[in-house]
Order: sequence, then structure tokens, then C-alpha cells
Amino acid sequence: MSLNQKLSLEVTEKLNHISEVAGRNASEALSKLTDQKLEVVIMGFEVVSIEDINDVLDADDVVTAVYLEIKGDLNGGIILAFPERSSLSLVDILLKKSDGETVSIDDMAKSVLKETGNILAGNYLAALSNYLKLNALESIPDITSDSAESIMNSLAIEISRHSFEALLFKMNFVVDKAVIKGQMIIFFDSDSAKKMIDALK
Repeated sequence: MSLNQKLSLEVTEKLNHISEVAGRNASEALSKLTDQKLEVVIMGFEVVSIEDINDVLDADDVVTAVYLEIKGDLNGGIILAFPERSSLSLVDILLKKSDGETVSIDDMAKSVLKETGNILAGNYLAALSNYLKLNALESIPDITSDSAESIMNSLAIEISRHSFEALLFKMNFVVDKAVIKGQMIIFFDSDSAKKMIDALK
């Protein structure tokens, strides 16, 4: 039975609630870190199979992806993916630069994006752990910039080591009138997925 078939309306609503809590907490943390009002909106999710993972992003786009491993009672991984323009704009916002000032993902940009990934993943896993009463911790983040096709192919291989499906969330970072779009992809091994679904019922 696929993960999609296992997710009842009740379980789906609970996962959406966890996402809302994580978004609020991440918003507060990033606002304090950057000393400006920043809102993270994590929207409803869909289940994506390995076969469809390459359709998540335009294959020809350059993408920046932050990857964190999930360890503990739940095991898997989290990927935060941003189109190149979005990642550059997000760095400008987080470092309070003028829009367009960041033109490449240099060491400073990587550091900022990894910290952002750490905050987002940490708050999502904290919200999930608190709700499920299970332990789930994120690893030190890794970051890469490459074509969407290359990153999605690597992602498909990584997911296949754990399961054959992932949860795809759309995210918006909102500062004043600027909206930066990104995606969060979460996957668990089969035992962890079963633990999560059982705890949410």
C-alpha cells in the first residue's frame, strides 16, 4: 500500500497542523536572527513517488539544495530546494542586502542558507517530535548548487535507500511585499513512516 493510501484525512490534517506550528516557530526564529519580520509559510503537502521526483522542479533550472539527515526514533532526510534566483533573493533578505546584490552562492551565502535550513528542519522536526512523542533530530546541513535534474536524480537515489515516496511541501518566505518560493521534501524509511502514521492516528 502506498503512503498516499495510508494517509487518512485525519492524519493529513494533523500533518498540516504540524507544518503550521513549524512555520510559526521558524518565522519567529528567523525574525529574531535577522532583526526583521519574516514569515515562513509551509503549505499543504503531496506524496511524490521516486518516478515523479524529477518533475518537482524544471530540469534545466539551477537549484540550491540544503540536505539534512533525520536520526533517532524516525530516520530519513529533509531537503530544502530553491531555484537559483530564489536562493539569491533569500540571501539578500537574510543579510539585509539590496535585492540583486547577491549574484552567486559563495561561502557566506552557503553559510546563511545552511543556517536557514537548520532552523526550518529543526523546527519541523521539533513540532513533529512533540506531537508524536518520538525523537527525531537533524544532522549538520550540507548544501549544493547544481542543475535541478542532477539534484533530483541524486535525491531519487537517496530516497530509494529509505523508501519509494516522499512528502513534498511548498514554502513561502515573506518579508514586506517580497515572497520567496521554495520547496521542502521529507522522506522516512518504511519503519519510521509506519511509526509516524500509527502515532498520528
